[in-house]
Amino acid sequence: MLVELIYCINAGLEDATIGINAQFDGLTVISGHAVPPDVTVYNQIEHKFVARRQINNEDTGISLPALAIFQAGPGLIEPEVGTIYRMGEYPIVFAYIASRTDSALAARDGGYTMRCVKRFLRDFMENAQTPVLRTQAGIIVCQLIDLEEPPTLEPFGQAEVVASLVGTFRVRETLP
Repeated sequence: MLVELIYCINAGLEDATIGINAQFDGLTVISGHAVPPDVTVYNQIEHKFVARRQINNEDTGISLPALAIFQAGPGLIEPEVGTIYRMGEYPIVFAYIASRTDSALAARDGGYTMRCVKRFLRDFMENAQTPVLRTQAGIIVCQLIDLEEPPTLEPFGQAEVVASLVGTFRVRETLP
């Protein structure tokens, strides 16, 4: 269920209508600040640097700033007696990754980007047109249970995570 959840979130974030870069269009910022640049979305299923939480010298073609999606901790699976595991809850990190050139500017852009992630999550979970984005291979993203915004400034190899959100999602397997 985790693989499908990551794919659903990734597809939503890349969507031209509700995705993260579309959310920048309506963003208001403090006078004198610029709207952050568009981000590239990466995830732990398709990008090895996200899976290992580190950008190394051998990693090429990575565009920063980026939004990385990965599992934050253990998933909680609710079994149904006499069937297969059907429900699960997974904490997923949305991490704004930037180069280490200007941490203050990156933190500001990361803060604005996290506001756009929150707007995306609202649209992703509540918009009547998004059920197709919330379904992959018989798994449906049912609910965003919790959303936390931890203080962040962590090394990520040759870059740093300057802002993040952790959302806990409930997913359901819809096929027997």
